[in-house]
Amino acid sequence: MQKYIELTRALEYIENHILDNCLQIEIAQSACVSLSALQKMFRFTFGYSVNEYIMKRKMTLATEELSETEIPISQLALKYGYTSTEAFSRAFSK
Repeated sequence: MQKYIELTRALEYIENHILDNCLQIEIAQSACVSLSALQKMFRFTFGYSVNEYIMKRKMTLATEELSETEIPISQLALKYGYTSTEAFSRAFSK
């Protein structure tokens, strides 16, 4: 049950700071776990790293915005932390 609570805290932190480029250590601190424990928890639960989870989450949100709004791709790229539309497109393709 404790691991569930820790994971929930980490996910809540990520959701609340998804556009802030938060660091893994900040996520770990919010969940009251070590950085190593956070990384292991994500790898075990999701099958990929914390950074991969954040990237996938950003792409999911960007996909929703692309389909529901008229926001230009260049603005979405900047909003989700990409320096160019090319970098955003590469990440989106993955």
